[in-house]
Formats: sequence, C-alpha cells, structure tokens
Amino acid sequence: MTLHCILWLWKGWRPVYDRRDVAYIARQLLTHGDLPQRTRIVCLTDRPTDWHRRAVTSLGVLELPLWGELPGLRVGHAPAYPWLPQRQGQPNCYRRLRIFDPATQASLGIAPGDLILSMDLDSVVMGSLSVLLAPFYDGVSPPDFMAMGGRVSPIHGSLFAFRAGTCRQVWDQFDPATTPAKLRHPPPGWPRYVGSDQAWLSTVLGKVPLWGTNEGVWSWSRHHTKLRPSDPVTYMSFAGASKPRGALCAMHTPWIHAHAMKHWED
Repeated sequence: MTLHCILWLWKGWRPVYDRRDVAYIARQLLTHGDLPQRTRIVCLTDRPTDWHRRAVTSLGVLELPLWGELPGLRVGHAPAYPWLPQRQGQPNCYRRLRIFDPATQASLGIAPGDLILSMDLDSVVMGSLSVLLAPFYDGVSPPDFMAMGGRVSPIHGSLFAFRAGTCRQVWDQFDPATTPAKLRHPPPGWPRYVGSDQAWLSTVLGKVPLWGTNEGVWSWSRHHTKLRPSDPVTYMSFAGASKPRGALCAMHTPWIHAHAMKHWED
C-alpha cells in the first residue's frame, strides 16, 4: 500500500500561498513525519510554474495539475461561515471532493487500496504520522476514513485520510449546483455543519473515527491558550487568521513558531 500525501495549491480564495509553503510542509514531512517507505508527496496545483518550484522538486515532491473548479458549482449568497459577509463566490473547498472519485485517483497514479492523506498548507508537522496512520496499516479491520476532529463540523477539513476506492459516495452524491445550498439550509433530517468540503464530509460520512489531542492533533485557534511545550504535537492546524509564522503564534506558542521558521525558506 502506497501512501499519497496530498497538498493543495490553487489560485482560488487563498492566493497568499505559493510553492514556498509546499516546500515548508514537505520539509516537515520528511524530517518529522516518519513516512512509510512507499510514500509519494504530491502537490496538486493550478499555479503556473515559478522559480520556487526548484526547491519543491528537490525535495522529491511530485507536482501534478489540479482539475478546474467543479462545473455548475453554485455557492450562493448565504455565507457558509457565519463570520464572513454575504457574497457570491465565498471561500470554499468543494473542489477537493473530486479526490474521492476513483477515476480521478487513477489519473493521479493512485491505485485502489492505497492510502490518501490530505493536509492543508497552513499547518505544522512535528511528530511521526505513524501514530495517525497505524489503524490503516495495523488494524484487523482498517477504517475506510479518518480525520481530524472539528468544532463547527465533526470532521475538520485540514487533515483527513482514506483508502482509495472507498467513500465513493462523497463524490457520487455531491451535486455542485444544489448540495452547497442544502448544507447551508438543511432539509428535514440533515444536520447543519459549518464549512464547505468538511460540512459535506461530516454530513455524508456520519460518525467516523477521529484524531484528537490524544494523538497529538491540535487546532491552534482552539488550543493555543492551554497548550504547553511538553504536550506532544503530531499535527497542528492553523485554520483562521493566525498562521504558524505569524506574530500571534510567536507570542502565545513561541516553540511552535520556532519550529515553523526552522522549516521555512524564502
């Protein structure tokens, strides 16, 4: 079974990221991730090639073209996130859902049964991912899907893993034209979760095994006031305004900030 670590870099609503962020995550994965021997680090991107790509390539990251925005996607005017103003074309990550399509997986060189690990660029990796991936490799009945636990949705979109060829309903049942509206204004029997891809994953997959602080998986926005240097950190999400190299991280969790800066190169 090959592990495919998927990193996402697209123009979309996060134009602040570039290939330096991809290299930053790759360095952490290679240094701290304790990756299985059969591992590919893959960056899916629609960005034109730039001079930072040399650094990404030198780390062994395979860069593949990202598919276009989902045809017919209608995000609508009601905000998926309550704290954002109402506007058309609001932030969303529905585009990522195509990774659950077996044909798309095959086009990326991912074989049925392989393990796909998706992670955000605004994060830190400080420990062995074997802690998180062990159920897929060692379990008597390995799960189809695992994810970071969230607060506004049970599944946090920053980090999730699944076995290729499973969870097909995530893509098969998603309608770009109608599903986003149903997530914002759920029909009877549907829960209401906040977010885009994470809200759909939480809705369609239901109860799934989740990673949390016991596995060293943290959310900076939720946990930075209670986190201590002695607490083991495998993965930390920085969803929101504060980022690993930012001033707030340096103020409240200077050891996390130092780790991030150690792996960053301009």
